[in-house]
Amino acid sequence: MPSYEFRLDSNEENGASKSLISLDRLQIFTSAIGSQTTSDVASLGTQRYDMDFGGDNWVKIDSELNAGSGRGDMRVFVPVSFFAGSSPDDFVYLYSYFGTNYASGDGFEEWDAVLVPSPGGALALGGVGVLTLVRRKRVS
Repeated sequence: MPSYEFRLDSNEENGASKSLISLDRLQIFTSAIGSQTTSDVASLGTQRYDMDFGGDNWVKIDSELNAGSGRGDMRVFVPVSFFAGSSPDDFVYLYSYFGTNYASGDGFEEWDAVLVPSPGGALALGGVGVLTLVRRKRVS
């Protein structure tokens, strides 16, 4: 099944529990409107993905497993079919919230790539436009 790939670089410290952080919310939206700023995440556009669909979910991430800035600590694959009905000119908004179950101890979290896996390699995201990050992080 073709999917879009979203990669997270969590940028936490190494050593003991300092490398742990939780991803507690992840939602992806598309919209014809770019450069939105809002505290009402649901107003960003058409919701395409919600990790809490079907229940309250969260992910424990250990940055030490793939240590180093610029390296992905987690990958999320969202089926291309979830973006059905979006326009090639639409903007993509990714909202993420960290630190409820394991608080941040260091740097910033960054979603650094959106790819479409294909038999011949990776292609740039073609079905939707620019990825805009909307994030909040709890700091201990």
